[in-house]
Amino acid sequence: MKHIKTIGIAAVVALTIAASAFGNPRTLKVYILAGQSNMQGQAGWWVMQGLVDDPETRHLHERFVDADGNFREEANVYVSAISGDGEGREKNGPLTIGFGGDLRGGLRERGRHGMRFGPEWGFGVTMADHVENPILIIKTSWGGKTLNTDFRSPSAGPYVFRESILESYMHRRRQTREEVIAAKAEQTGVFYRKMVDHVRKVLANPGEYHPAYDPAAGYEISGFVWLQGWNDMMDSHTYAQNHLGESRFDQYSDLLAHFIRDVRNDVKAPNMPFIIGVIGVGGNDAFRAAMAAPAQLEEFKGNVIAVDTQQFVDRKLAQLYRRRNGWRDRRGHENPYPELRQRLQPYLDELEEAKKIEDRRERNRKEREIQERMQAIIFTPEEREYMSRNHSSQGFHYHGSPKFFGRVGEAFAKAILGLGQ
Repeated sequence: MKHIKTIGIAAVVALTIAASAFGNPRTLKVYILAGQSNMQGQAGWWVMQGLVDDPETRHLHERFVDADGNFREEANVYVSAISGDGEGREKNGPLTIGFGGDLRGGLRERGRHGMRFGPEWGFGVTMADHVENPILIIKTSWGGKTLNTDFRSPSAGPYVFRESILESYMHRRRQTREEVIAAKAEQTGVFYRKMVDHVRKVLANPGEYHPAYDPAAGYEISGFVWLQGWNDMMDSHTYAQNHLGESRFDQYSDLLAHFIRDVRNDVKAPNMPFIIGVIGVGGNDAFRAAMAAPAQLEEFKGNVIAVDTQQFVDRKLAQLYRRRNGWRDRRGHENPYPELRQRLQPYLDELEEAKKIEDRRERNRKEREIQERMQAIIFTPEEREYMSRNHSSQGFHYHGSPKFFGRVGEAFAKAILGLGQ
């Protein structure tokens, strides 16, 4: 098995470089952030207090929120973000909360579309603390997108079906071979092109996106951060196990290497530092190794770095949610919480009885009352409080943990700073 070689937070801290070394402070420093849902960022505005509880993240809360509890705006850092399928959405302005998720929602909306943040916030405030130049973050991210199709870059060539999968598609979709291949070709590279098009649009007139832009000083593309991977990791059609002893994810490494070359070419920044955010959720070490592998290629040494995001996972939060769901496992001795399931069984029986109540309101009230008693058994009051202060999304979104998204953005910035950018 390949070993993941990544850079950790302790290593990059030592590499922080004084802003005076970066040249003319008027030059606009441009950083591109791209990927899928975890680059979008899924930390909800209502879990900000979670940052206060941990000494390692308290400084981020102070950078995000002022003494009166208001969200700060970073005067020297502006963001231009696009997200959302179809026509999509665009949001521009000074760095603050609200550039996460799919850019919808406001502070009064507590549901799925409530205002969120992602890696851009920790990234931006860290850069602002070390760089005197005006900073522009261009963020292009969409949920549920693959590198093998959606972000596939030009030099990777067309998507090639395995014959068995192609025949399966033909059968299920009742299409000819040519129709299936044509449909895939139409999807291929769409979001790569959207990403490049947005970067080009912004850089065609940077003054529209950052008021401190000085045409005489110009701009410099100083780094690219890639945080993606879930949909490729789960795609067994594209990444099939072979019989040659090779990782089934080697193709991802090749695709990412093509992506790095192509994006550098398309934004006209041949030596642009490139940060690979190695996926920290899902537990697939083979895929994590494949993500990190391009950083070891000779052509990329010194300006491509793999940052291990697993080190920033809120493990306490993850453990609590494993317990919340794991006790339901019916596999007998394999259940990780057999005693808990035994204690909760009478309440499951009560819930079955409650389903027989004809009055809908009374049935719902009874079910909520039973579930509340179950929660009091599954978690202590302190654990429930911790979850309420830190959880705002699904497990594959790192539970929407503010600690994860704040610290991972900070780590990406420090990795780029360590390269002198």
